Amino acid sequence: MIRHSDLFRVSLKKTFVRFRWTLLTMMSLSLGLIVFISSSSLLGGVRELFVRTIMMEVVQESPRVILLKNQDPDRPPEEGVPERRILEEDLDAIRAIRGIEDASPHRAVWPVTLKGLRLETYEGVSSPIGVTDAFLKLNVAPGIDLETIDDAVPIFIGQYTVQSRYNAARKRFVLDPAIENSSLIGTDVELEVGDNETYYRPYNRVWKNDHYVIEERGAEELAEMRRQRNAHLALKYELNLHHRALKLKGRIIGIAQGHDCYIPLDVALKCERWIELRNQLSLLQSNETAGSEAEPPGYEEVQVLAKVNVDPQVLLEPLRKLGFYPQTRKDRIDEGMVRFDQATAVICYVFAGLGSVIFLTSCMFVFITTSKVIADSQMEIGLLRALGATRLEIMRIYLLKSSFLGLGGIVLGVSGGYGLAYGISTLAMGYARETTLVWQTGTFGLSLGDVLPPTIFHSDPWVGIAASAAALLAGLLAGWIPARRAANLDPISALRNE
Repeated sequence: MIRHSDLFRVSLKKTFVRFRWTLLTMMSLSLGLIVFISSSSLLGGVRELFVRTIMMEVVQESPRVILLKNQDPDRPPEEGVPERRILEEDLDAIRAIRGIEDASPHRAVWPVTLKGLRLETYEGVSSPIGVTDAFLKLNVAPGIDLETIDDAVPIFIGQYTVQSRYNAARKRFVLDPAIENSSLIGTDVELEVGDNETYYRPYNRVWKNDHYVIEERGAEELAEMRRQRNAHLALKYELNLHHRALKLKGRIIGIAQGHDCYIPLDVALKCERWIELRNQLSLLQSNETAGSEAEPPGYEEVQVLAKVNVDPQVLLEPLRKLGFYPQTRKDRIDEGMVRFDQATAVICYVFAGLGSVIFLTSCMFVFITTSKVIADSQMEIGLLRALGATRLEIMRIYLLKSSFLGLGGIVLGVSGGYGLAYGISTLAMGYARETTLVWQTGTFGLSLGDVLPPTIFHSDPWVGIAASAAALLAGLLAGWIPARRAANLDPISALRNE
């Protein structure tokens, strides 16, 4: 009978008998863990980054909002079948559904300039979006009653639009944290509807040194742009009338997420109509048409707002019965995640396959190392058996040795895997924040350093636990056959051979 302390001591001693093979075995096990853990951490971090950038606008939406489309987004339109658009009578039918507070198209008006604020974004506010009052109230600042504002156009401006500042040294936009969004509430501004100056952006996107930078346009370049465009417009329009803008008083009453600027839908439709009439009146030939061909009546998509305490999911079926295709915020997030997982599935399979091959190789090393140690210890096994050690105790010695190999590989693999993942994610984010632009913020040219974390390191403890358990199990299984062979060794034959 061998005491447990002696059993542990002998097993630990046997672990380092063949030191080179032991070290090689631990390194192979740790390499498999490094591949599994680092790839899992990096992919998890990229997944979170996908949510914070590509899916950011969807995530920031109110969970009460349902996006309603006129056709199935997953199926291309059939040839010869006329497109059904969402008409005003359809909007009335949607609003009549129990549990729905409102339904609103999003009508972007362009060109429009917002003056009275220091705005340095790439596009500025050139296209405010018209929505109904119910959607405006989602972002209204506390203490402001939308119904009482009758002397100005209520405006909700995006936080990125207000906080963006151009950094000439870095040639990009950065967010200025010194600007307090709340200080803008109640500020009167001026909306210049039909302001053609929005065509002449003071900033230009340029590809340099494998990434985009934003450069300021000089006065001469802007003047040349005006001259060329006016020369082109003069062939069709009377310029003095065509450049006339409608000035409206506006008031900031709320801060919206992202970059979008919102105004009441009825104001947006009137502004749109004013621009259309101005362009038509400024034509040199009355039989010409201003702008592009008019769109058919109706909308391709609208947003539906569920009432408070109403689950948007229960409203999907009534909306489908009207012949449209609704999606809640949760549906769109889930759909985006599914597409991301599908796009990264090949990478997951490659790393899983590579890790599995390395684990199989490490199992072979465990088998060889344990077998060599047993071959070198036949006399000791014979003496232990002769002194009364049971077969189970002999087997435990070499199974514990295999466990020590696995534990050594786990310590090296887990620390190395998470360390490698942290290093790669930190370096990658540092490079991205300095050299790349993010488009999904809507503020064209906004520095990634203002919207991305310094690292995308992702730590899932269950991944580490599962990979460690797999490594330990692999070590035990690989050591089972040689340990059993040692336990069945005849002590007389072992002593005679020695």
